[in-house]
Amino acid sequence: MPPPSSRERAAAAATAVVVVALVVVVALRGEGGDDPARDPFVSPVARAAPDCGGGDLVADDEEPAVAGETTYLTATLRLAPGVEPCTVRRFPGVVVLDQGVPADVATVLDERLGEPQELVVLPDQPVLVTLGWSVGRYCEGVDNDGIILRVAADLELEVPGFGPTSCPAGGAATPPVRVGPYTYVDPRSTNGTVVGVVVLVGGPGLGTGEFVTRGRLELDGPDDYGAAVGPDGDFELEVPAGVYQVRVSTPQWHAGRPYDGGTLSVAAGELNQLNVILPAH
Repeated sequence: MPPPSSRERAAAAATAVVVVALVVVVALRGEGGDDPARDPFVSPVARAAPDCGGGDLVADDEEPAVAGETTYLTATLRLAPGVEPCTVRRFPGVVVLDQGVPADVATVLDERLGEPQELVVLPDQPVLVTLGWSVGRYCEGVDNDGIILRVAADLELEVPGFGPTSCPAGGAATPPVRVGPYTYVDPRSTNGTVVGVVVLVGGPGLGTGEFVTRGRLELDGPDDYGAAVGPDGDFELEVPAGVYQVRVSTPQWHAGRPYDGGTLSVAAGELNQLNVILPAH
């Protein structure tokens, strides 16, 4: 057998280096286990940052934003001057005030407004909390002049509220305030584009298959969005990332009865393809 060439010897040496590196990585991971305090791959800041407590954070508020029937408030939580980085976990507690007094308004944790996690608040990296409420459909009068965010037992921050509630004539609904987790990015600022076509399998005529030429596609989620279906069956709309229920209605299918097209996960910053095929029956 001929001796290995210089290229073969170099390749073998490179492979040996990769194997050794992998062994070192596995060994280091094994030393840390599931303990972030010992994991060498967790940043020292994240490892050392204690939970946020009294006096650690201050809150900035933003103007409310309305989408469909929901009003959103986003609070920015920053380190107080001179405070070292600290950690917040998953969701804050929320108290809805009515003229400065805690009101009997229900709240619900909503993971559609972000992924619950532990985040370190840094001098140049605040965290956000987003709240959503159908203020115009809440039928027990509340003058919501403030919201208390309970970050810790000794850390409560007050931000301006949603304002007075209102109620449609004859209504009786009392929708809860939806509470998002701590995030670094506003979950409603990360949009994705949804494009596709709607097709009739059976068609208006027996044995045909053709595009829907008019109708509407709806995406129902934390907020509801819709787009008209064009003459070639096409549609396009931009929505915040999240999971939506797809519905299509057209006079060309069962006299406009809505068709349930299943669920769609919209990824932020991407073109999300959605083609809906309406069955023959």
